Amino acid sequence: LSRLRWRRRRQLNAEWTRADFVALFCNPKLPRSFGMRPLSFGQDMKFIMRTLPRYLLHVEPAASLYTARRALVQNRPRIVVFSGHTSHVGQSPHLCFETPDGRYDPVVTSQILIAMLLSLD
Repeated sequence: LSRLRWRRRRQLNAEWTRADFVALFCNPKLPRSFGMRPLSFGQDMKFIMRTLPRYLLHVEPAASLYTARRALVQNRPRIVVFSGHTSHVGQSPHLCFETPDGRYDPVVTSQILIAMLLSLD
């Protein structure tokens, strides 16, 4: 009986800690050839953090592909907010995620993010 209670409590805690909204904020150091300035989305972040209750929101600042994946898997959100640059390098559009040192990660295409979101089902 105590194992069942413990298992149910753990299950409820896992449900309680999941956020319905995951906000990914990315502002990497971009190559000069992109011709883009750094974003200033402090107001966006402040608005979303003040608008939504904390238990519904998970904010991932300086998101890399790894931290974005971890946030999505842990929370399995209903809504994902991406705030950052996009670019068209080569033939497919890229989302400008960050590397661990804060630079632009050229590997992350929009198809990778879509596949990541679809894998959550």
